[in-house]
Amino acid sequence: MSVTRRSARRGRMTSGPARLHLATRVEEECLGRGEDRVGVLTLPDRILAVVADGAGGVSGGAAAADFVLRALGECAEPPASWSAWLAQLDQKITVSLTCGLAAVAVFEIQDDGVVFGASVGDCEVRTFEGIGSRNLTSRQNRKPLLGSGSATPVTF
Repeated sequence: MSVTRRSARRGRMTSGPARLHLATRVEEECLGRGEDRVGVLTLPDRILAVVADGAGGVSGGAAAADFVLRALGECAEPPASWSAWLAQLDQKITVSLTCGLAAVAVFEIQDDGVVFGASVGDCEVRTFEGIGSRNLTSRQNRKPLLGSGSATPVTF
C-alpha cells in the first residue's frame, strides 16, 4: 500500500511505500468462552476491520460479535456511513433470537492512509506514530451497546 504521510518534525509531505501494521489484542476468558472477535477484510484500495466484544454476563455476547463479523464479511462496498451501518446492525441484532449485546469498533483504512469509522461501547481504535498514540474512539458512547435497540454509534 502506498500512502502519503506528513513528517512530524518538518510538516513535509512524503509519498511512497509505507508499512502498515495492524495490531490486535483479544483477551480470552479463562473458561474458553471468549466473546471477543476481530475481523479484517482487504479490498483493492482499502482495508476494513472490526473489533467486536460480546458482552459477558448475559447470554448471546459471542453470537452478537459473530453476527457483526459476518456482516462485515458481506460488505462488497464500504457503506457511506459506518455509524449508520452500526445502527442498522443494532436493529438486526435486537430482533435476533440468539444474539446478545456487543461493543463494536469498525474502521476503514484507505490507501492514502486516512482512517475513519464508528464505534459504540468500549472497543478502541488507536493510531501510532513514533512513540505517540491517538485514540480515535475517545468520544464513543459506552452504553447502550449494540443489540440493545438503542445504541448510538459515534463516527470518528
